[in-house]
Amino acid sequence: MQRVVWALLSALAVTSCFGQNALNVNSRYTIEGVEVQPASERRLSPSLRRDLQKIIGEKLDPEVLNELAGRIRREVDARLVSQRITRGAQPEHVKVVFEVVRRRDFSLTVPKLAYHSRQGWSAGLEGTARFSGNAVTAGLVSDGDELMERDSGVRVRYERDAFGAAPLGFRFEFSDFHTQWDPATVSALGPVPSGTEDAGGIYRWRRAAEPAVSVRLGRSVTIASGVSLQQMQTQYPVPVTESANAAVATVRYLNNWEGSDTGHRLEAAYALRAGTRSLGSDFSYARHNWTGRYDYRHGRSSLRLAALAGTLGGRAPLFERFVLGNASTLRGWNKFDVQPLGGSRVAYGSVEYRRRNVHVFYDSGALWNRNEEPDVKHSVGAGLHTGSLYFTVGLPLREGHMTPIFILAMNF
Repeated sequence: MQRVVWALLSALAVTSCFGQNALNVNSRYTIEGVEVQPASERRLSPSLRRDLQKIIGEKLDPEVLNELAGRIRREVDARLVSQRITRGAQPEHVKVVFEVVRRRDFSLTVPKLAYHSRQGWSAGLEGTARFSGNAVTAGLVSDGDELMERDSGVRVRYERDAFGAAPLGFRFEFSDFHTQWDPATVSALGPVPSGTEDAGGIYRWRRAAEPAVSVRLGRSVTIASGVSLQQMQTQYPVPVTESANAAVATVRYLNNWEGSDTGHRLEAAYALRAGTRSLGSDFSYARHNWTGRYDYRHGRSSLRLAALAGTLGGRAPLFERFVLGNASTLRGWNKFDVQPLGGSRVAYGSVEYRRRNVHVFYDSGALWNRNEEPDVKHSVGAGLHTGSLYFTVGLPLREGHMTPIFILAMNF
């Protein structure tokens, strides 16, 4: 846990230092004009149009521009809003151009594609239709990477990021999965894999309905709250349908700093999932999860620091347990060798350096259960990346024979 805390503190310190330097450079320039391309002012709210005009005559502030770009994107339902700074008519004056990239009315995407040499393939395909600020997505998935189980089935989602100028969003997701289990997980549950004191047993299928409402606070913070209503058919000792209904809350922080040839991005999140009998749940538990990531870019080089920590109390279904040793965490390890049932405690940190299309990394983490001592594991690796495609070779640092793990991933 101390490693995770130090990683987060280091990220915050570096962010503060470089972010301040970037702001000092940009504060030399005065904004003399603002433009939105293609012309979208008629679709912007009066308050946003006023705020765009207010920055004329002010010093250039990347944080303010990022906030305005996000508001434009939400109000016109754009796929992307980028910023272009051009020379002004007077010395040390600039013009700001917000360039709007429209969303397609219908698009096909691959939200995840991953191969792990010990765990196999995971993939998904989604189609999204957009209309009047709404988005409806339907897709197929076979994911053996994220959890201890392999989930294969369908996922349907409705989203609305904003209601006019109000900083409110709504999301509803339904999923229906058939589940498969690795022999290591089944064996760890004993002769009759019906569960343990802290974990539920294996199940044949899992179905979930998850509505949530979100609100944006200021420039960087989003809070979401909702419920997760899940049903599953456990297999042992006899088939029976159980419910795992939980109240869900998340807090997310996202901020960017841009300099003349540098970029900084800081993300942090806290998530709570509380299974409770008052929602008709057969499981009672509380799952706390903290994540953080800092990205620093300078020219063609970049540095990424990532951290994860979490605790799980009570008796929870297997899909709520923490995982290390997949395509994105503790790379070089097999999750079924780390903890075949997952864990109720996790602490993890990662450092990755990239130069052009080459990357190297060091991962360190522990996954353990209540009344156990954490066993910290380490891995190193290197690989190649281009665009959204990522290939890496990870090596677990341990005594004895060290078998490398090959990972191919896209959109991670």
